[in-house]
Amino acid sequence: MGFLTLPCRVVRELERWLAPTRADSVGAIQGIDIKANCGNIELGIIFKLERGSMRIVSVMGGGLHFAFLGIAAILLLASSNVSAGTYSSERTALISLSRAQALVSGASHGRARAISVFPGPDGLEGIVVTLATKDSARSIIWATPNAKAVLIGNLVDAQGQNLNELAEVARGLRMNPLMALHAATQPASMSVLTPGSGPILTFFIDPNCIFCNRLYRAIEPDVSAGKLRIRFVLVGIVKKDSPERAMSILSSADPLKAIGQDETHFDAAIEEGGYPIMTNPTPATAAVLKANDQLMSRMGAVGTPTLLYCSKAADGHVEMMKGVPADIPSFVSDLATGPAPECRA
Repeated sequence: MGFLTLPCRVVRELERWLAPTRADSVGAIQGIDIKANCGNIELGIIFKLERGSMRIVSVMGGGLHFAFLGIAAILLLASSNVSAGTYSSERTALISLSRAQALVSGASHGRARAISVFPGPDGLEGIVVTLATKDSARSIIWATPNAKAVLIGNLVDAQGQNLNELAEVARGLRMNPLMALHAATQPASMSVLTPGSGPILTFFIDPNCIFCNRLYRAIEPDVSAGKLRIRFVLVGIVKKDSPERAMSILSSADPLKAIGQDETHFDAAIEEGGYPIMTNPTPATAAVLKANDQLMSRMGAVGTPTLLYCSKAADGHVEMMKGVPADIPSFVSDLATGPAPECRA
C-alpha cells in the first residue's frame, strides 16, 4: 500500500469536484492510500489500482459529485512508476480540434477545454485538456475515433508502460525522469547526500510530510547498513509553514543533520517536522525552494514523497515513483547504480 501527502492547493482543486466530505479514518484501499488534509477538509478516497490505472470506488463520508476532469486530477496522484520511455504514433489525428472541444465541453459540462489533439494508440485520439480557468494544469485524456466518448484515466500497455505519462513527456507537458534527476542533482537545488556506498535514491521531501517521515524511518536502517544512499531535495508544499521549515533546514550549518533532526523528532499527531523554524533563514534559500517546487511540478508530481532512482527491473533506466513504495525491501533491492551517473555519485 502506498501513501502520499498532498499540498493544500491540490486539496482545494479536489474540493472543486468532490462534495465536501468528512472521513474520520481513511477506508480500506487497494494499492494506494491517499489522505488529503487542508484546513477542515479531509477526504478519504478509496481506489482500485491496477498496473498503474486507477478508478474511484467511493468517497468516504459523503456524496460523490465530480466532472470527468476531477477523476483525471485524482489519477495524477496514483502511486505509480514512471519510466523514461518513448511514445509515438505515425498516423495523423482523425478528429479536429473543434470536434474535440465540443466533446470535452459537453463531457465536462463546460468546465474544461481542449488545447490540442494528436493520434493515440490503437485508434484512440489523444486530447490535451485543461480546466476552463486561468493557469490550470494540462493533462491528457483519450477519445474514441468517432468523438462520441472520452476515456479518463491512465492507459497502460501490455508492457506496463503508462501511455498517458509517456504522451505527456512527448508533448512537453512534463519532464522525463532522467532529465528530472539531472536537474535535481545540480548545485542550484542544494540537495543533500548521505555518506556511504550503494545506489542513490533521490528523495523529494517536505519537512512536514508524514508519509515522507514514514519512508525515512523505514529505509534508515538500510542507509545505515550501506545498502543505499539518499539524496534529499527539499520542497515546501504540504503545509503553510513548510517553506519556512525547509528554508531553515537549508540555512543550517549542517542540512543533513537538520533533516535527521526534523525526521527523528517528527510529531505525527500534528504532522509537523521536528526542526525549529528560524526567524531569519538565508534569503537565497527562498529561490532554491521555489525552483525545487517548480521542478516537481514539471515532473508531473504534486505530492511528497516523490522518488527518482535507477531501476534494475527497468534495465537501469531512471524511474519516478509517487508515494511510499508498497514493498520497501523489494524496492531497495531494485535500486541500481546506473547507468545514469546520478544514481551512483
